[in-house]
Amino acid sequence: PLLADFDYIVGLVDLQLGE
Repeated sequence: PLLADFDYIVGLVDLQLGE
């Protein structure tokens, strides 16, 4: 689902910013 993919991408971005 598009919303699930978006939420997944947001999670990845959050990890990158948190490094």
